[in-house]
Amino acid sequence: MSGKIGFWGRLIAAQERRMRPFVNDALSRLDDQTLIGLGHDPAEVRARPRRAAL
Repeated sequence: MSGKIGFWGRLIAAQERRMRPFVNDALSRLDDQTLIGLGHDPAEVRARPRRAAL
């Protein structure tokens, strides 16, 4: 069965894609030292697409 994602795998992948802009928005609000401590590159985090401001 390897190679087949199935219904649940596609559902989870869709939810991850839907939530990614919200996570990127939250990460972009953190200071550089915190991002580095979490293992992220601050410049890369800020370049990622974020959710639109309401």
